[in-house]
Amino acid sequence: MIAGTLTIKRALKIVWAALAAAVLLCLTCCKAGVVTDEPYIHDFFAADTFISLKVYGGADPASLCEKVEAKTAELEQVLSCHLQSSELSKINSSPSGEYELSDELAEVISTSLDMADLTRGAYDPTVAPLSELWNIGGGNEKVPPQSEIDEARSKTDYKNFELRGNILVKHADYAEFDLGGSGKGYMLGKAVEILSRGGGYGVASFGGNIGVFGKKPSGEPWKIGIKNPRDEAGAVGYVEIEFGFVAVSGDYERYFISDGSRYCHIIDPATGRPPQNGVMSVAVWTENAIKGDILSTALFVMGEQEGLRFCEENEIAALFVTERGISCSPAMERIFKKTG
Repeated sequence: MIAGTLTIKRALKIVWAALAAAVLLCLTCCKAGVVTDEPYIHDFFAADTFISLKVYGGADPASLCEKVEAKTAELEQVLSCHLQSSELSKINSSPSGEYELSDELAEVISTSLDMADLTRGAYDPTVAPLSELWNIGGGNEKVPPQSEIDEARSKTDYKNFELRGNILVKHADYAEFDLGGSGKGYMLGKAVEILSRGGGYGVASFGGNIGVFGKKPSGEPWKIGIKNPRDEAGAVGYVEIEFGFVAVSGDYERYFISDGSRYCHIIDPATGRPPQNGVMSVAVWTENAIKGDILSTALFVMGEQEGLRFCEENEIAALFVTERGISCSPAMERIFKKTG
């Protein structure tokens, strides 16, 4: 195992995110090397994610950005499985039974369960036992024994939960949610909703998830850079969009290497292990932020061929960066431009 790989990466996480934001700013705001407008920029760190807001024009962008930061902190207290005081953590630590949820937690769980069904379990919001076992991002990572993986897998199944309106039915004491694959998208959607109220236009970046709002005065589309998974300062290309969200899931921020194999933080619910399918990252464009967040994770788990078939069946715009190169679904081909 390469000791310290992840520790160093986590220490540099904010720096990398800032560099990615700088690339994005260049792609979205510059033409022929000249900045066409000066945004109001508001950066902060929440939900283990570097968040960057860029607002052009409109009314009182400073106040709007402060509202986004406050709302994000509020949602973290609802959706986090790491904060013991959060609403979700209290559900996770409770025995089987029925629980009334807040509207926001109910919305995220409802979408998560629906998407688990749609992706046939490639996305499973109950992988918490496996995530905790692998602990990728916590330091001193190693490949767990198969017996421990099997035991953790036996405690993961999204069908251990049912949602009836705002009433959550928990069928097993051990059942837990991990909304890391959907919560960030939900937060981003709320951020864009708030920022849109000012009448301006701009970009909100929540780590690997990006949302745009408003129209540029020039009428040009937004150009959202897709990072090269093996070159932190580079991009494989960009997508041109008028609105919506771009979500990216990859193997390059939280991972460790053991015996020459890379193990990332994304877990395949079917095997209990990080996928080893040659996919390095998946980018998805959607009109719904939370669904995009979930889909990028599910498609990463599915792999290139199964993922592309799923995208064609469901008219999803997705891009796969693999060890062999880049492939796009038909819907993504219409908006993706390769660099170079």
